[in-house]
Amino acid sequence: MKTESWFTLSTRKKIIWVASIAAIVLIGIVSATFLTKKAVMTKPVYWHVMGEKAHMSFRINPDSKTRQTFRLDVWLPTGIGVPENVSVQMVKKSGDELRLTIPLEFETGGPDPFGFEGFDKYTYEAKGNILTETGEWDISIVITDSKGQVHPYEKSVTLS
Repeated sequence: MKTESWFTLSTRKKIIWVASIAAIVLIGIVSATFLTKKAVMTKPVYWHVMGEKAHMSFRINPDSKTRQTFRLDVWLPTGIGVPENVSVQMVKKSGDELRLTIPLEFETGGPDPFGFEGFDKYTYEAKGNILTETGEWDISIVITDSKGQVHPYEKSVTLS
């Protein structure tokens, strides 16, 4: 098999080589730029509500440029136990109305020696590249306790 140097290749073969290399570079740039959605959130969100039957705190913290931590703390009267259900939904206020369900997982719960007297604390978390757009968002949190009481919370926030 005879090998050719760059200088002895025909013009047609040189064009094919250059076009192939350009295509590989272009594919790399496009996939790194457009196909990978990056989180754009830079400022944390903190929301706390005190109620007579339940309290809650919700936090969104950017861990890096592509990851956030979501934390929901729920305080219910001592003896009620772990909430039956917690749900966090986010809807972007725009033409496309992007809807997100935050995939919270139970972390810990029970008596809180540093919390509110007569209430037990339950913590839920989610981590990941979940929020990929800034702008106005409506957050809806619904907590259902073991007695079937529903505790709804709603708030609009600006993510930047």
